[in-house]
Amino acid sequence: MDINKDNLDRRTKPPVIIAIFCILVIIAHGADLFRSLKIDRFLDLMTYTPFWYLLLVLFGLYPFEIFGLIEIWKMRRRGLFIFGLAQFIWLVIWIFYFNLLPHYGHISRILVFIIIIIIYYKKME
Repeated sequence: MDINKDNLDRRTKPPVIIAIFCILVIIAHGADLFRSLKIDRFLDLMTYTPFWYLLLVLFGLYPFEIFGLIEIWKMRRRGLFIFGLAQFIWLVIWIFYFNLLPHYGHISRILVFIIIIIIYYKKME
């Protein structure tokens, strides 16, 4: 019996909803991350957001979320915790620092995330 084949058989493939969710959010956040690192866009963002927030988002939350999504893709529970923590940090900053409610994209992302937790938590390793 081949050990590599046995390891491949044990891996759980992500369900379609998780695959679509992860791909869409990784593409959206990855594109936003790279677009925001361009000098002209970064300077434009600095005019209406604090510098600490930009550093936190670009070098903390976006990579943290993408790592969490990769873990969710691999059907690991720690990905749920990582992604959930990142979403919670987003909400706290938007509500308590900027005194704004999150936009519809953020709310829909959280709702899909909660649905994924409810349905697939027990199937994850």
